[in-house]
Amino acid sequence: MNPLTVGGVPEAYNDPFPLANFASHGISVPPRFFPYAGGSGSMIKAVVGGEIDAAFALTDCIVAAIENGTPVRIAGPLIHSPLTWAVIVHPDRQGAVQDLSEATWGISRMNSGSHVMVSTLAKERNWTKEPSFKVCGNFAGLRSALKEGSIDAFLWEHYTTKPYADKRDVKIIGGVPTPWGCFSVVVREDSKRVDEVHRMVDAFVEAGKAFVTSESNAKGIMERYGMAEHDAKAWMSGVTYAGVGERSVNKDMLEKTRRTLLEAGVIKEFKYAGTESYKA
Repeated sequence: MNPLTVGGVPEAYNDPFPLANFASHGISVPPRFFPYAGGSGSMIKAVVGGEIDAAFALTDCIVAAIENGTPVRIAGPLIHSPLTWAVIVHPDRQGAVQDLSEATWGISRMNSGSHVMVSTLAKERNWTKEPSFKVCGNFAGLRSALKEGSIDAFLWEHYTTKPYADKRDVKIIGGVPTPWGCFSVVVREDSKRVDEVHRMVDAFVEAGKAFVTSESNAKGIMERYGMAEHDAKAWMSGVTYAGVGERSVNKDMLEKTRRTLLEAGVIKEFKYAGTESYKA
């Protein structure tokens, strides 16, 4: 049988993947991990297109995709802790988050986390004008667009951004924590490998729990992502991987997610009466 193929963002959340003992969970051929710098939108597209079997994607992006008719389902939770999106502007820009109500926002792609959370932020801040967006591809593209002045601001994961703020390449002026567990596992709705995906995730979260509780791993995170030691340790202490054997994302959390997305205009209506249909 071909190995499972799995997509994920090139961030520290996924560093435990090569450390996972997949054989102990009945997977004889080690799964292959592919980094997707373009984020959750690009991974969901790859899952739909059959390029990969599963992806570790942002929960809100998966919910938005399902409610917008994309043929994917949730195979289970991955990380229970929220993700904090940094609000990022040019290092010379003055002002606060509230001053960005008429900004042009850079996003990786439509329906990505960087798009979804700007819409959520606008709703929370009671901004009357619909946000204006410019698709910039990935983190590097967003930073370039900010430097060139074609966008005013963008959102990206806080700890990934922090080294660039420390160098004054960008400025962080605020944070937007997700009100839900940040990552879940997405598969095609007609996937025939869900059981294997479950066992792969069990091995991964097992490795993840060990990874974040070993202080010696902070050095590797610092080297790979340019983080300061205190940031690497803060990231490690704030991450909570799902438990081995967890197969369902909390129903109340999913309901809150989709209602937030509806209020923010990311989804126009509920395609499903409830969230039971989300499960693979």
